[in-house]
Amino acid sequence: MSPVHYEITVKGHLDQAHWSRWFDGMRVTLKADGTTVLSGPVADQAALHGILGKVRDLGLVLISVQCGETRLEKERFLMKTVILNGMEAGDTLTESVHHMLFDALRTRGWEVEPFILHEMEIAFCAGCFGCWIRTPGQCVLKDGGHSVARAFIQSDLAVFLTPVTFGGYSSQLKKAVGHLLPNILPFFRTIRGETHHKKRYAHYPNLLVLGTLPHAEEESERIFASLVERNAINMCPQAYAAGIITQEQSDESRRETIENLLAQVEVCK
Repeated sequence: MSPVHYEITVKGHLDQAHWSRWFDGMRVTLKADGTTVLSGPVADQAALHGILGKVRDLGLVLISVQCGETRLEKERFLMKTVILNGMEAGDTLTESVHHMLFDALRTRGWEVEPFILHEMEIAFCAGCFGCWIRTPGQCVLKDGGHSVARAFIQSDLAVFLTPVTFGGYSSQLKKAVGHLLPNILPFFRTIRGETHHKKRYAHYPNLLVLGTLPHAEEESERIFASLVERNAINMCPQAYAAGIITQEQSDESRRETIENLLAQVEVCK
């Protein structure tokens, strides 16, 4: 009997690296709605019951079990990605990671549109809300932010690449992210008891945010992961992931980190 693909959804977010091994190598995908999806081939019904037994033993709330080709499997064939690179000129670490990421995506046959943000004329968001009131869906400022916002919403995967600055994004990436505000509405909805903006469009890209640091910094990495989680709520991805690459890592380790992160947002060959 050939293995059957299953998609098991549970309440809450699980640590992706640790729990993938615990659940027999199944892919662990964190969703913006606060759930986790375990997906992958399952050999037979006995193996399926073994996985569900682990869900029960961990006290997790089981939301759904689906078999066959599912939405996550179909997402593997999405083909367009945009990279918003927030490096400054002379940042050799982030530049090197950019090339590794670009090559990994192109190897999978993806169409990649990179934006080197420090080479573009993009103003900081003025906070005028003109993109909601005067020119709905478009920033009133006539600069490179228009191209960034358009490429973001038309992509299937958006990648934010940035040197980590006090746990946050670089000023270059921050400017670009401010220009994504027109992609949501000025109206509100409730998500997990919190008030957030409604979607303007039916489709939003999956989100991968990759930070670079000279060396590991636990506090900066914690703040960075929290920032990405909060951003993902309003950016409405079906799946998102965040990671850090340091100067201390070898090229092989950096490539492995990139591969693992791409797998989490369902970018597959």
